[in-house]
Amino acid sequence: MKTDDLKSTRERIISQGIRDFIGELQMINPEYFVSFITIGMHASLEDLVNSCAELYFEPGFVKLGQGSSVEMSWVRPPKVTLDIELEDPLMTAFIQVNLERNMAKVRLNYIRFGTGHEDPERNTEHLAIAMSRQGRTAAMSR
Repeated sequence: MKTDDLKSTRERIISQGIRDFIGELQMINPEYFVSFITIGMHASLEDLVNSCAELYFEPGFVKLGQGSSVEMSWVRPPKVTLDIELEDPLMTAFIQVNLERNMAKVRLNYIRFGTGHEDPERNTEHLAIAMSRQGRTAAMSR
């Protein structure tokens, strides 16, 4: 499998695995993201991310990274980029989640596998296992 295809496949697996979490992030008023990011209130931003993550994942699986940013102008809604780390014994993925008005996009920056197989497709299988193992139904829907 080509490197670009492999990355796209892994991004798709991650996107599907965190879809509900991203939906929770999109329900937050963008003004909070803009304020917390521009003023440097990293702990408050981290609280928002953790509150959304705890509904769907085991504690510690989703962590806010250090490089979140926001793009704003007078003529269009803000675009928020959150650096997120997904950590499981099988892998650690470093992603960016881009949030805009009615869409979200996941970009995989780097992934480290605990197993370290030489076969990239086998590592991708481990990613899928990790994502399915970590995901859970929201506590409110049980």
